[in-house]
Amino acid sequence: MKTKILTVLLCILHIAPLPAETVLENADQLYKDESHQEGYDYLLRVLEDPPREGNLAELYWRLSRFTKEVGD
Repeated sequence: MKTKILTVLLCILHIAPLPAETVLENADQLYKDESHQEGYDYLLRVLEDPPREGNLAELYWRLSRFTKEVGD
C-alpha cells in the first residue's frame, strides 16, 4: 500500500511540479506513516526541481528529519 502511494506521488511529481504546500503535506504524511526511507527519497526528488513559491528551509528541515530517522 505504501509503495502504491509513493508511486502515485512520484508520477504526479514528474507530470507537474507540486505547489510547496502540497509537497510539505505529503512529506508530513509520509513521516506520520513512519515511511522514512520513502519520505527521504521523495524530498530528494522534489529538491531536484523545487517549487518556486516555497520556502526551501522547510523542505530541507523535513529532509533532515527523514535523514535522522533513516540513519538510526
